[in-house]
Amino acid sequence: MLLGTLAAVAMAVTATSSSAYADSSSVAAPAKATRAGIRSMANAQVGKSCTSFTTAGGTSACQNWWCAVFASWVWRHAGVTPAPTTWVATDVGTWGKAHHVFKARPAGQRGNPLVGDIVVFGQPGAGTGGHVGIVTAVYSNGYIDTMNGDYGSGGPGSTHVVKSHINPITARSGGSNWLISGYVSPPGV
Repeated sequence: MLLGTLAAVAMAVTATSSSAYADSSSVAAPAKATRAGIRSMANAQVGKSCTSFTTAGGTSACQNWWCAVFASWVWRHAGVTPAPTTWVATDVGTWGKAHHVFKARPAGQRGNPLVGDIVVFGQPGAGTGGHVGIVTAVYSNGYIDTMNGDYGSGGPGSTHVVKSHINPITARSGGSNWLISGYVSPPGV
């Protein structure tokens, strides 16, 4: 009798489990990345320490210059895939070129930044000394807002995420004090 009861319970659980998972529409799919979602993710990080961010491999951002780690972290957590995995800011531009999502900023012009893009200071592949940030607003007067890790004169000692309001034509950043070379758009967004 006990064996028959256990078999009946097992069959009921199996039937319930099968029917609960047979309709895949009841399982939430990951949200598609949006530019507004990237902006929200970046803005939510203002004031946070570099200890809050890791590389795709799990290494703490505080161990080196961390602007590229921050930008990649924002994209990954906003659902952007693929995303750059480098520590070197100008290599984000190289990654953008390789993925056909780099938009060069013409000399003397703002270029075409969009919310959610990664702004790149320094020419792609120029080595260390550049900077990247997430574009969070684009204004009709030509200025943009960016959210940045490791920004300012403190180098790796700049340990908190900060917002900046900049003129893309004249803004300079990074250890080499470079101008903006362009913008990397999130793939598929």
